[in-house]
Amino acid sequence: MTTLVDSEHLCSVLELVTSVTKRAVRNSMEFFRIKAQEGRLIFTATDGEIFLHKSIVADCKDDWDVAVLGKDFATIYKYLTDDDVQIECLKKRLSFRQGKSSYEVSIGDPEEFLFSHVPDESTLDPVSPESFLSMIDRTEGAVSKSDHAGPAIKGILFEDAGDAHIRAVATNGSCLITCKEMGFIPESFLLTRSAAVFLKKILKGEESLSIGVKDNMVNFRTENAFVSIRCLAHKYPNYKKIFPKGEHTSLSFDRDEFKLAIQRLCAFSESPELATVGMRTTEDTAFLTLKFKMREGEEQIAIKRKGEVTFDEVLFNPHFFLHSLGKTKEDDITLRIYGGLRPMVLMGDDNSITLIMPKKG
Repeated sequence: MTTLVDSEHLCSVLELVTSVTKRAVRNSMEFFRIKAQEGRLIFTATDGEIFLHKSIVADCKDDWDVAVLGKDFATIYKYLTDDDVQIECLKKRLSFRQGKSSYEVSIGDPEEFLFSHVPDESTLDPVSPESFLSMIDRTEGAVSKSDHAGPAIKGILFEDAGDAHIRAVATNGSCLITCKEMGFIPESFLLTRSAAVFLKKILKGEESLSIGVKDNMVNFRTENAFVSIRCLAHKYPNYKKIFPKGEHTSLSFDRDEFKLAIQRLCAFSESPELATVGMRTTEDTAFLTLKFKMREGEEQIAIKRKGEVTFDEVLFNPHFFLHSLGKTKEDDITLRIYGGLRPMVLMGDDNSITLIMPKKG
């Protein structure tokens, strides 16, 4: 029973399935399933949170179905060349041959492989994969990584924003990012950051995507893959309450100039991850300063200032600005300052808003 498969396609799918089996919480989940059928190789893997089905085109002489240990493939696929790979299913072994290289691994009974989730495609709605990727990319930097944070803010919330749009929200308590893209989902769902990052790998290069929610599972269908992810069963904080209202001062500036100024200040700091940047303004200039131990730095950028709210200096974590400025496509950015310790609001395009809490002096 011999199967011929493209090396690049095989490496791509092995990277995905082994990344799932590495996270396994039960011994049976350390295996993934390979099935040769009707000119395709079908791979199945789960870690209890993510359920992955993915297939690639293959020249299958016969049909076969086996389970193999994920760690047997954790690194070897990285060293395959561009030549096609010949896979042969033997009685108790699975053989991989490429040129003069040959490897064999033990196989198990696929019926013992734990994969109880049955995909339901009846409730899926089409969404642009590029748009969904963009929402993950723009919000993942605000997800809390603290061990002491509440479970809900360790994930990204996706919800129906009305008017045929989907909104993504993430916060760590000091920064909140919300963005929206065209699309529709029937109900909200909350994904862990690791699941969202895994989805980025699945969706890269895909031309179609459908999403559905059923029984606390979010189902994603692309042309060659079906992924089901268990939602976080926690209520997301009412983030809309913290959006400031009332009088404010707006600062308009060039995105790249502001971004480079902050990057230079952070690079000047001995410990960029601990840096705090201060900002004071005149009518047409923003002065950005950094003080760290015996070092002091200052940058000046041109701004347009409008509003009556006054402030001597506002202190902030520069990394939240860098993440948002690096994701927006707009050249002109507006920062709204409400004074005191109320959140600052960074406005890029109409579909992306970042709230950043000032630091205490």
